[in-house]
Amino acid sequence: LPGERVDVLASRNIKIIQSSAVFSFSLDAVLLANFAQVKRHSRVVDLAAGNGAVGLFLARDTDQQVTMVELQPRLADMARRSVALNQLQNVTVQVGDLADATQMVAKDSVDIVTCNPPYFKVSSQSITNPNDHLALARHELTTDFATVARVSADLLKYQGKAFYVHR
Repeated sequence: LPGERVDVLASRNIKIIQSSAVFSFSLDAVLLANFAQVKRHSRVVDLAAGNGAVGLFLARDTDQQVTMVELQPRLADMARRSVALNQLQNVTVQVGDLADATQMVAKDSVDIVTCNPPYFKVSSQSITNPNDHLALARHELTTDFATVARVSADLLKYQGKAFYVHR
């Protein structure tokens, strides 16, 4: 689509659709994907998935389902198109609030949860990004870390693990 580009993360042989107008993945996503201990049979959920970078990077590490949950429809659409571009059969993208993730994925069913959540708290003195897409990605406008942690705990199986990038 206009304003979009396809970038390649050669180390993982993944193509990802990006747009600087709405969101582009950063080093945080690469580090999170490399840090997450995904095994061959790990079922993965990536919360606040953005354009899908982390989930895409992890998809080839497992033969199980990778589910991305993203609030913003445009970013979720970019993630879906990146999934198709990479011909990944084990990845689904859900549009919705991460607080409702247990309505999309069964409780106690996931081995790994990843999340690169917004981490700037919002107060009356806050200056948020004028770009709504970027503001939602960076500022705790619709979620907070406590919600991310609670939802992760609900999704994870016994001895499942959560991996986050947080400031």
